[in-house]
Amino acid sequence: MKKILVVDDELDILYVVRVVLEKQGYILSGLSEAKQILPTIDDFKPDMVLLDLRMPELDYVTICNKIKNLPQPPILVLFSATNDLGKYLEVCEADGILAKPFDINEMCLKIESLFRNFKMYKVPETLK
Repeated sequence: MKKILVVDDELDILYVVRVVLEKQGYILSGLSEAKQILPTIDDFKPDMVLLDLRMPELDYVTICNKIKNLPQPPILVLFSATNDLGKYLEVCEADGILAKPFDINEMCLKIESLFRNFKMYKVPETLK
């Protein structure tokens, strides 16, 4: 089963995304505070991170760089209600974007597509 970390300070969005994606068979972890992103990634080891860019105390460039420089980085999807979300895609080296407000079906299709098309090379535990 694929694991997804959802980071958003809007608890309603966290709840809806959790319910929908768990029904799709994903294992979810949700965060509403930016300072917990890296420790949670270290503990939860998600295959994908859905990251809201408009959160208090979030230096999105630093966080994105740290995520993308992990030995086995998860797929990084940015989502936000900003008009120019595309520019953040390049700055953050993200793998995808999802503009708010988003359609639930669109979100599910985007996630499925990224998992299907993204090549994840994980080193077997025995080789670590």
